[in-house]
Amino acid sequence: RPPLRPRSTFFASVSGSPLFSPASRLFCFTKIQRWGNWGFSWLWLVLTSWKYLFWSYLKFPFNLCNFILLVTQRTNGTSGTGNKKRNEQKTKKEYAAFVAAHPLIDPANIRMILEKREELRRSVPQRHFFGSRNDNVSGNHVYNARDVHDSFDVQGGEHSRFIYTSRNAKDSYDVAFSPDIEQCYQSLTTLGGNRVFFSHIGQHCSDMYYSDSCFTSSNVFGCAGLKGGEYCILNRQYSKDEYFTLKEKIVEHMKKIGEWGKFFPVELSPFCYNESIAQEYFPLSKGEALAAGFRWSDEIPRTSDQETIANDALPKNPAEFSEELLKHVLKCDVCSHNFRLIPQEIGFYKKMNLPLPRLCFNCRHEKRMASRNVRKLWDGTCAKCNARFRTSYSTAQQKEYRIYCENCYQAEVA
Repeated sequence: RPPLRPRSTFFASVSGSPLFSPASRLFCFTKIQRWGNWGFSWLWLVLTSWKYLFWSYLKFPFNLCNFILLVTQRTNGTSGTGNKKRNEQKTKKEYAAFVAAHPLIDPANIRMILEKREELRRSVPQRHFFGSRNDNVSGNHVYNARDVHDSFDVQGGEHSRFIYTSRNAKDSYDVAFSPDIEQCYQSLTTLGGNRVFFSHIGQHCSDMYYSDSCFTSSNVFGCAGLKGGEYCILNRQYSKDEYFTLKEKIVEHMKKIGEWGKFFPVELSPFCYNESIAQEYFPLSKGEALAAGFRWSDEIPRTSDQETIANDALPKNPAEFSEELLKHVLKCDVCSHNFRLIPQEIGFYKKMNLPLPRLCFNCRHEKRMASRNVRKLWDGTCAKCNARFRTSYSTAQQKEYRIYCENCYQAEVA
């Protein structure tokens, strides 16, 4: 892996254990149901801070024209003459005829377009990495960063490693969902933090250790739910001298028993592995999760065999989409669990001339997540110049697609 080149030596203060913790240990503390407790805080942070970052991943095909445009842009990675070489040019009249002949209300047309997209992907070079305006970075979807490695979905930052879905992370290591932070280590959902270690949910905090849900606090250790706290241990107030004396004693004891330098143990997570967003980014089977020390739930709330209408009996004409559909319970074609539609959903499908879904929300979301490369890097070789790089395309995918280094890719599509 490329070396990390921090500007400071703050990592030495937490060097009681190897400086790596699988992100799944962090992610398992955030529930997959976004509106529950900590999950709500995560969602709020996303909506208020990173909507521009996520929008590029969550675009909807508002009409067939935009859908096809999205397909070609995502396939080729950029616009320009390279796209014209690889996509069949049509006149305005021919294009209108194609749109009229292939309405998206017919699922067969959607499948056809996706199949054509996959054929196109296999026939043209693929970028080994998505990002721009970077200097010495690795990962995927990294922008405006310098010396940031093994990181994914990052907007801005420098001298950091193992950063996930964050922006402007500086001198930080093993952090997720945390914008505008500096010198943070093994922290999750931190906003505007400075020197936050082994903690979860902190807003505008500094020198925060092993704490949870603290706000505008500094020099706190093992605290929860503090607002405006300072020199506190286990939510108890101390003088400045008392705080640092007791803190050093606690740290020495934790080092002796092997606890210092590690994020909260997974046993403290209120969620099972398959209830958390860890399952989205680092999917494991039940056996794999249990073997790694995580808990697993076989009783996630859901229903089966209560559907009131068969999917084949659902209306096919958008003009027939009405709130009568709200009375029905549907059955997912994949997992066989029940789900319902909501008014806004029905209105969207009707307005955009799209078919009603046959998959539940969870299966649709899982399908979308599966279309992205996983958050892992493999060694790769440019299919054109044999340059070495690290890429989120797996070894198997590198045999399936032609993966180019950035220089060869830009020369190809220019």
